[in-house]
Order: sequence, then C-alpha cells, then structure tokens
Amino acid sequence: WLYPDYRRDIVEQEVKALKRLKSRLLEWDPNAKFSILAHSLGGTIVEKAFKQGLIFHNVVIFMGAMDEGFNWQEYESQFNRAFIWWSSKDEKLSMAYWGQQGLVGPQVEHSRVASIETHWTHDEFMDRWYLNRVVHNTILSQIESGG
Repeated sequence: WLYPDYRRDIVEQEVKALKRLKSRLLEWDPNAKFSILAHSLGGTIVEKAFKQGLIFHNVVIFMGAMDEGFNWQEYESQFNRAFIWWSSKDEKLSMAYWGQQGLVGPQVEHSRVASIETHWTHDEFMDRWYLNRVVHNTILSQIESGG
C-alpha cells in the first residue's frame, strides 16, 4: 500500500488517463459505452473518477480499495450498473486503513449496485477469472450488458 501522497498522485494520473481514453473512444464512436473493470487501487481510482464527474456505463470492481461508505446515490447519474465483488478473506484490504469496500461490501445500498460476496483472497480472483469459464462469462456479461 502506497504512502498517501504517492498514492494520491498515482490515482490522479490514472483518472486523467481514463478521461483521455474515454474522450478518444467517443471521438471514434460518439455512441460508445465506456465501462470499467477495476481491482485493488482501481477502486480508489473509480471513486475519484466519479467525484470528478466521469461517467461509466457499467462498473465492475473486484476487491477494490473504495470507501465502504461510498454513497452510490450521489453518483447514480454516472453509471448504469455496478457490481462490487468483495471478500472478508481479502488479506490486503484487511491491512489497509482506508477504502475497505472490497473487504466488507458496499455499505450504502443502491438498486443498481450488486454486492457479490466471494470467499477469495485479494489476488485469488485472477485464478478464477482465467480458469473458471462460468465466472469469466459472468464478469463479461456484467461489463457488456450490466447483468
């Protein structure tokens, strides 16, 4: 886990990159839908992107370091569906002093936010993603069609 100042700089750099990426995508196709799949610090990046007004189609976060009290209601115009995969067995997030949504799940309910509890460790989902076709297809469906 990065020092706060260093982490803040990295998060800001990644949010700027997301904005550029979305801008280029929309230049190619003004009707394109911009979804995101994030893990670990990616949860912090998505949270910051929301706070800066970035709009996503679907959001999938695996064991993300996102504020567990993030108020999805305040940002409901900025996403179609969100899928928060979390696990109380996430050993990395259990050591963090910030952003534990990936450890305890979203604490603010929203009708378009799915809370998906797993029993995986912080990095174990990667094995599930590559090796388990059912999980792979579920994730692709969440990204592509919101379900």
